[in-house]
Amino acid sequence: MEKTLIVYYSNSGTTEKLAMHVKKLLPEADIDRIGYAGKNFKRHSFISALFKVPGSPKIEGDAHDPKDYGRVVLLFPVWAGMPAPVMRSYINKHGKNLTVYSAVWTSGGEGSKPADWILKQTGKAPQEALEITQKKADAGDYNLTGII
Repeated sequence: MEKTLIVYYSNSGTTEKLAMHVKKLLPEADIDRIGYAGKNFKRHSFISALFKVPGSPKIEGDAHDPKDYGRVVLLFPVWAGMPAPVMRSYINKHGKNLTVYSAVWTSGGEGSKPADWILKQTGKAPQEALEITQKKADAGDYNLTGII
């Protein structure tokens, strides 16, 4: 069985609940919760998302190297139609090492296309891509068919 790494960022806790659900389904997987290093990460994240500020601030929590895994599952909220800035930083840092990956994002509404941005950054489309709306997440409706 291939080794799996779960990497997630959660601001409000919604994506964290989803990540813990994935971990229950894949108990052998390793897991990294990422965030920005330093105390001003929330302000930087909001400004980066709103104005699409370039750059990759230092992140923390990426303890496992994705190149050591046969599969990586990325979980993140969507801000301003794109992955939250800290996940963008992670993808910019590790994108070349994502050989097989899935992308799962939480959003306030339907129709977000962060997988397109990830494809542009990595040159590789996610094996699976799935959007979980806030309404479904609040109801615990995590239909992860194709992801797990």
